[in-house]
Amino acid sequence: MTQIVVGVDGSPESKAALVWALDEARLRGVGLRVVSAWHDVDLSAVDASGFVQPEVESALRELGERKLADVLADVNARRFGVEVESEVVDAPPAEALLGASDGADLLVVGSRGRGGFIGLLLGSVSHQCAHHASCPVAIVRKRPHGEPRIVVGVDGSPAAAAALEWAANEARLRGSSLLLVHVWSLPAAAGGIGFPAAYPPLELLEKEAESLVDRVADEAAVLLQGIALTRSAIRGMSAYALIEAARDAELLVVGSRGLGGFKELLLGSVSHQCAAHAPCPVVIVREK
Repeated sequence: MTQIVVGVDGSPESKAALVWALDEARLRGVGLRVVSAWHDVDLSAVDASGFVQPEVESALRELGERKLADVLADVNARRFGVEVESEVVDAPPAEALLGASDGADLLVVGSRGRGGFIGLLLGSVSHQCAHHASCPVAIVRKRPHGEPRIVVGVDGSPAAAAALEWAANEARLRGSSLLLVHVWSLPAAAGGIGFPAAYPPLELLEKEAESLVDRVADEAAVLLQGIALTRSAIRGMSAYALIEAARDAELLVVGSRGLGGFKELLLGSVSHQCAAHAPCPVVIVREK
């Protein structure tokens, strides 16, 4: 059975991620694997060889399992009718989640856990998972549900195509509408210095952007069949425009790296900014 993995640490954000993941598993008819991690121990519990004393390890694991059970009970996990498997892993949180999600359909994390600073909008664990997970990653914030609309960023890149496929399948599961958004801006000229005289007419640039959205939708016509679809070409900064478009949406879906990214960047700046600042859950999808 395909599976969704969610990380839990008892923080409000991780509880929101757990509820979102339970609902997602219910929609898909799959099981949910709930993972918690412990690895910070008092130095007095470590022997000369660097290993944690067995009795301490056992006590910490028991405590972790008890806390995890309390979280599941607190959100009333049984009400979702989902088969839940829970596990406490002796590893740093990001490492534990990346390992557990290998081969999974989706990894779900809270935007910021107990270890984060209040001012850090995207926690280190969710940041690492978004960068390195081999499956799509959902980053969830604690917020009211938005309107039944999924926003997906498209730019003609392979990662955006994968994001569109994921978003379309999700829209069909949820009975949601789908908004395709392409963000365009003025091109740079003369080695990065902009000269208005060197720009093509704005009307032409806007028409090209609209044509790109139409082409993407046409190429995915079979995939999008039966889904209420809206298309939008917006002039502006990519991340800001996508975040604004998703202001009242239930979900924002983006590719891990668009046409503007360097191949060495595992997570593009647009997807990172969306994950850090979007008011709704964000799903980051890698190209196939």
